[in-house]
Parts: sequence; C-alpha cells; structure tokens
Amino acid sequence: MPFLSNPMKKITISILVSCIGIFILFLFHFNERTDTMLNRWDEHNKSEMHKIDQQVLREAVDYHKQEPAFARRPLSTFLFEKTSSLLHIEIGTSFVLVNFILFFLCGIAVFYLSVILKLSVVEAIMAQLLFYGGFTILCAFFNTNYTYDEPLTYLCCLLSLIAFFKQKHLLFFVWFLVACLSRESCYLFIPSILFLLLTQHQLTNKVRSFMLYSVGFILVLLLHAIILHFIYPSFFTAQSSQEMNSRMSLLEFNFQDIKFARETLLSLFLVLGFPLYLICKNW
Repeated sequence: MPFLSNPMKKITISILVSCIGIFILFLFHFNERTDTMLNRWDEHNKSEMHKIDQQVLREAVDYHKQEPAFARRPLSTFLFEKTSSLLHIEIGTSFVLVNFILFFLCGIAVFYLSVILKLSVVEAIMAQLLFYGGFTILCAFFNTNYTYDEPLTYLCCLLSLIAFFKQKHLLFFVWFLVACLSRESCYLFIPSILFLLLTQHQLTNKVRSFMLYSVGFILVLLLHAIILHFIYPSFFTAQSSQEMNSRMSLLEFNFQDIKFARETLLSLFLVLGFPLYLICKNW
C-alpha cells in the first residue's frame, strides 16, 4: 500500500502504536482494581489509586543503591536521580517518567528492527503489540514481579541488534556494553549473537567475523570489569563473591515445595512460552 511505503508514515505509525502501548501500560498500573508498586493502595479512598506512590518508589531506588545485586547495575538509578534533579520533580515521578519513556522508545526500536529484518509494516506493528503484551512488560511494576530494571536493558539490546543487522559493528559493541552495565545477564545473549553471525548470508568470511566478535565480547567483559572497579569497587571483594554465590540459594527457594515450584514454572511459561512457540514455528 502506498500509504505504508512512505518513510514518514512508517515513523508516524510506529510512534502511534508505541503511544497506544504506553497508554495501556499506564491504565494497567493506575486504576482502582490493581495494586502495583507505582500507585497508592487505599481501599477506603479509591482516588488514591490513581496517584504515584512516592514513598514506595523512593524506597525502591534507595534499595537498589544498597543491595549488592542491584548496586552493580547503576544506570537505571542514575537516570532516575538525574531526571529528578534536572526537572526538580520527586524521585517517584522521575521513576515513572523515565521507565515509561524507555518503554516508549523500545516500541519504536522494535518497529525499526522489524523493518530492517524485512518484515511488513503490519508485521512490525504486530511485533510492537507483542512486545507490549509480554508478561515482563505488561506486569513490570506489579508487586513481586519487579522487572522495572529491564526497560533500559531492553532498549540497549534492541539498539545493539539494530546495529548488528546494519553491520555497524563498533556501535553494536557500544550498545551491548551499556546493556550489560544495565543488567549483566545480557552476557547470556552472546551464543545467540554468534549463531546469528554464522547465519548472515552477506558475510563473505564468517569464520573471521566469528573470531573478531569473540574478541569483541572479551573486550566488552574487560571494559565492564574496569567500569565496575570505579563505580562499584566492592564487587571485587570476597564479600561480593560470597553474596553472588549465596544467590544460588534462590533456586532452592523457588522450588522449596509444590506450590512454589508450580508458581515458578508458571512464571517461566508466561515469560517464555509464546516466544518459544513463535521461534519453533518459524524454525
């Protein structure tokens, strides 16, 4: 369709769909029937449910600065505090503003990545809607779920993938490094990236590219360690090592009985079930 082939119209559509996705997320978290970490829970005054819970969000930001598992991921906290300082707004308001802007940009990045992968505009829109309908996005700020660290990680991962498929190799590693600083679990994507590298038809020397990317990932790891040394020096202490080892006990906690095991497996299914179905269907 001529309307959808116009670049400006594509940009307009991607922005519009992202706005719809953000609006749905906002309504999902601020209403009279749901208790989330963003809104105030007051059974006797329902109007409070539409207001930001500044105290809870302030405590969440402070907790992320003190708890070692989150203190070594300082980028989101930095954005919350910097935005609060620059705009002279409360930290809770900054928390909501930054995360929702990041989710908005993620939607546009999903659309752009879909176009790069030669999906149609309709398919790109569907990709955006699937993104916003994902469990870790749709329920990001619900109590006990708490995936609000991920918006920045999602955006950086998407930008790194865009750079990867456009063969902007240096830019890919820059965004991948920022993604790892946002959440170190991004290193789990390395095997997938190397696999994608070997399946790129336009590469003339795949083995050489594979080796260069392997070296690049090692350099990213070294840069990550150097940056951590300056922003979170206690990461390299024996206490931090003990703390990281103790986190393995969470696996035992999640499977301590049938009830916990059932909830853990259900959560995994909600997060991975549909994406795995799509991957297997198109394999």
